[in-house]
Amino acid sequence: MRVELKGKEAISKENLKLLRSTIRKLKKTCKLDKNVVIILKTLEGKIHGLSWTSNGKHRIQLTPNECVVCLTDTLIHEWAHFMTEGREHHGDAWGMDYAKCYRATLK
Repeated sequence: MRVELKGKEAISKENLKLLRSTIRKLKKTCKLDKNVVIILKTLEGKIHGLSWTSNGKHRIQLTPNECVVCLTDTLIHEWAHFMTEGREHHGDAWGMDYAKCYRATLK
């Protein structure tokens, strides 16, 4: 699985380093069945992140935020949706996968 990061100039170098560290930990412990494209681009309203699959790739759009905890937490949240794809949106299975992703980033 490959992860491509687009729009990285939208965040500070320090936050980019922390985001890349989170991505490495997720790739290692919470493997997905498709490549992932992460897009750092502001979303309308109060939305911090969205996830969808198109053209054979998982895509995550994150609103660039100086709060790196907000940014990484939203990434973890959206990543967990791909782990439970096709099942209940924020149900028990998603919650378990979210917890697995969250724990993976603490290592």
